[in-house]
Formats: sequence, C-alpha cells, structure tokens
Amino acid sequence: MIDAFLQTFQDHAANLSILDLGCGSGCIAITVLTLYPNATALLADISPAALNIAKKNAKKHNIIQRCKFCITNWFSNINQKFDAVLTNPPYIKTNEKLSKETMYDPKIALFAGKDGMDAYRNIFKHCHSNYIFTEIGKDQLNMVTNIATKNFTLINIKNDLSSIPRILIFKKSQ
Repeated sequence: MIDAFLQTFQDHAANLSILDLGCGSGCIAITVLTLYPNATALLADISPAALNIAKKNAKKHNIIQRCKFCITNWFSNINQKFDAVLTNPPYIKTNEKLSKETMYDPKIALFAGKDGMDAYRNIFKHCHSNYIFTEIGKDQLNMVTNIATKNFTLINIKNDLSSIPRILIFKKSQ
C-alpha cells in the first residue's frame, strides 16, 4: 500500500490530509507521515485499545503532532474529506475457517459478513475523499470494484508477491 501511495503522490512536500481507516497499530499512516513531512493524518479505529497503540507508535516515531485520533465504526464519527483514505479492512467471510496464526488478530479486524464485503460497502458508500487505497482478499477484485464503481473509478491494481491483486487504488468519480 505504501508503494502505491508513493507512486500516486510523488510530491513528498505536499500538504496531504490522510485518513487511516481501521488503523489498528497505525503503521500505515505513521509510515506515510514519516515520508511526507507536511502531511497530516486522522487515525481511526473502532477499538480504543488499537488507538492507544497507534498513539504510542506515533509518539515513538515523532509524528504525533501531525496526528489526530478517532474512535469510530467506519465513517460514523467522520464527516470531513481527505486527500486519501488508506484502509486494510476486514474482508474474510464470517464462516471461513482460518489458521491459528491468522486468528491471532481480533475477529473484528478479520471478518466482514457472509460474503466478506460488509466493510467495503460501508467505506465506498460513505467516503467523500479523492482517493481510496484498500487491501483486498484473494478473488475479491471484481466484487470490490463493483461495490466502488457507483462513486469511484479503479485507477490502479498492485499485486502481492504471489501475483494476486492485493491493493486497489480508486479515484473519486467526476
């Protein structure tokens, strides 16, 4: 996701506003802020514990002054527009069986309804930002793109090391 962001926003001095939606530990926004010294970020998550970790990590990397933090269920407490939304939402079907290693993460960070698309439906319905960078699961390219196309246009696809589409970049439709 960071590589995709770097390719899309090549001016590292730009005054970008970023939303890390479902931020977890904050690693995505923190990395972007270290690479873009004039950028600011809202780190948002439903988990207060996750936000506390994100705050600690932002302090550790000396970018806390350019961060705000918000407890929210997707866009329920967010109304502003951002230059870019970065999100790695849950995308696993509720009834899918996972390995013990995967289940280390909280269930709320993994599972997204019967078809794994609940988070994407919410994100693309309520997001008013210019760009969305999102991770997807295997075989989800068409489903996520179909959800997004009402308001967004797919502009780039980044594959993972196994050549599976993993990061999608969408731009707000005109």
